Amino acid sequence: MGGLGKTTLATKIFHDSFVEYHFDVRGWVTVSQAYSTQDMLLQLLASIGKSINEAATKLEVAKLCEMLYQSLKGRKYLIIIDDIWSCKAWDDVRQCFPNDNNGSRVLVTTRLTEVASHASQGGFTHNLQHLTQVQSWELLCRKTLRGYECPESLTEPGKRIAKKCGGLPLALVVIAGLLEKEEKRKDLWENIAERVGSYIINDPKGCLDTLALSYDHLPCHLKKCVLYVGGFPEDYKIQVRKLIRLWMAEGFIEEPHERSWEEEAEYYLMDLIDRNLLLVAGKSSNGGVKSCRMHDLLREVCLKKACEENFFKKVSMPTSNGNLDSTSFVSIVTQRRLFLDYTVLEDIYLHEFATHARTVLCFRGSPISSRTDAFWISSFLLLRVLDLGNIALVYKFSDLKILIHLRYLAVWSCNNDAFSFSGLSGGLQTIIVNGNLDDFWSSSNNMTNLRHLQCDHINFNVTFHFTVPTLFNL
Repeated sequence: MGGLGKTTLATKIFHDSFVEYHFDVRGWVTVSQAYSTQDMLLQLLASIGKSINEAATKLEVAKLCEMLYQSLKGRKYLIIIDDIWSCKAWDDVRQCFPNDNNGSRVLVTTRLTEVASHASQGGFTHNLQHLTQVQSWELLCRKTLRGYECPESLTEPGKRIAKKCGGLPLALVVIAGLLEKEEKRKDLWENIAERVGSYIINDPKGCLDTLALSYDHLPCHLKKCVLYVGGFPEDYKIQVRKLIRLWMAEGFIEEPHERSWEEEAEYYLMDLIDRNLLLVAGKSSNGGVKSCRMHDLLREVCLKKACEENFFKKVSMPTSNGNLDSTSFVSIVTQRRLFLDYTVLEDIYLHEFATHARTVLCFRGSPISSRTDAFWISSFLLLRVLDLGNIALVYKFSDLKILIHLRYLAVWSCNNDAFSFSGLSGGLQTIIVNGNLDDFWSSSNNMTNLRHLQCDHINFNVTFHFTVPTLFNL
């Protein structure tokens, strides 16, 4: 992940006095995403002390590679290739480094597991980890107080600040730079502890821009997937099977040729994990990834990108008066994807708005009401994804029949009435019901696209007719 300290660690190695003594020659090149092989070779030649004139800049790559090879031949060298983004970039220069079995080394830093594995080929790979809370607090104190002991009054808010940086050294250093310049007052530190994310977003050194590089490097189909995760609440652990089904329902998964849709979606997921954009939050008994999450600062990147690209909108009902203004509603009803509180659904209907929303995911609800109909449904006729699985509701869902475009449905039923899927969209791929079901009905004409059915309890005194493979999770 960006900001973990890969370049910082490589710099410390490069300038270490013992390293300087041990190697005859040391060279450094920073590659970045948009690179030129010629520029890489010119940088390396200059860094090992070769004079680069105008004539050298006009030489072909093969000639520059030969010059570098001859300059390193027979000498014990250390070459650091920093911030490399592709296997091809490594392949373009690897032949320039002679192997004389004399203890020479090439050190590569990258955010991509694939590149690291390709470049090492039997060598040593070190995966930097996020700092623990203890390590985070130690680093914050060292950078902020410069050797002085932390006053007791600042310890509690200081530890909260360190915790909110999520173990990311770059974030800790940015916040430390702010704290170092401010007065050492408890009220000030408490105020900063409440707004750590906003301070980092506004960092003039571009902390968020550093993290955004990983997103910018993604292919288009993965950008959609990772932006989608950014809509989930902070520190939210997402069940992998749920995320995969949502991606499928949204149409993010390109049609697979040799794998199933689920296997293709899992391949996307593992690609994002290998790129350090998603973190493993839990593993299953067989060692697979059970749940994942996103680092808070990467989530800020996704929220910023989603706003710029109008990809989704997050809406929380204001706590002051419990109402949204008309301007806010206009921006909401024209949005395709909504991540919001349940009360917003009701408020949209009461304001007589019809939305363009294809996706609604609710993560927080109001106290359970006694209503017996989903009266707000008529404002959301175009829905393909409806997730109310985190909201405990007591009414029946007969009104869901009018959502003819539904592909994904997750609900939480708190009553014991029969829950009938009769008349629901024939395009449904996933149905998830939290709670007990007293009855289930399905027909061959109605559930032909169903792939996933998940519920706590079901009465099996019925006959199922499915024309496609269906995965039952009971």
